[in-house]
Amino acid sequence: MIANNRINNQTIKKAVIFDCDGTLLDTYGLIMKCTRKTFEIVFPDYPASDELIESFFGPLLDDSFRKITSDEAKVQEAISVYRKLVIDLHPEMVRSYPGINELVKALKKTGTYLAIVSNKVSEVIHLGLSINGIDEYFDLVLGAEKLAKPKPNPDGIEQVCRIFGVNKILFVGDTKIDIDTAKAVKNRELLVKSVGVTWCKAKRTDFQKWGADYIIDKPDELIAVMDQSYPPYSF
Repeated sequence: MIANNRINNQTIKKAVIFDCDGTLLDTYGLIMKCTRKTFEIVFPDYPASDELIESFFGPLLDDSFRKITSDEAKVQEAISVYRKLVIDLHPEMVRSYPGINELVKALKKTGTYLAIVSNKVSEVIHLGLSINGIDEYFDLVLGAEKLAKPKPNPDGIEQVCRIFGVNKILFVGDTKIDIDTAKAVKNRELLVKSVGVTWCKAKRTDFQKWGADYIIDKPDELIAVMDQSYPPYSF
């Protein structure tokens, strides 16, 4: 689905790309609970510290479990157990952050393309968006299975640019991986700016250290960043 892509007969050349978990959807509690439960089921004797469990927030699931074991059958069993838990608990535990629904609706009215690039599989991304009533506002969702390489590789950003023909992108995320993904784009024809959000775990000082171009504390602040970065019709 591609929404209205013209304003005043000028072809839109900008897009906002969001990370999913910790940026659009509050899944932190879900991921912690499902990861811990997976360890209890698949790796009952493994000392799963809070720090280890938290490290599953962001990277590919496969890569995270392969740090635990070299037994590929165990890795696949853990992924299967984890994904079933995630799907079962989604309706109960996953909510969009306050102000996110209003933000994506407002952005769609400007004709800006909205995309998601995530190391999470697309099916589960769509599930979370649908539960919270915002799936229809996104023109493109690129989950882990659609990426040539996971973030922080810039493949997802570059795919969005090719598909929509855009060259001005804000990449919005909550982790260092997201900031690094924006920085990894080397095509000089693309203007990619990173936006760090502080409503999950990372603090403003973290994003300053990581070199984010913009830092916002509330979703509606992204509108001002849009105006500052890409004034209307300036392209």
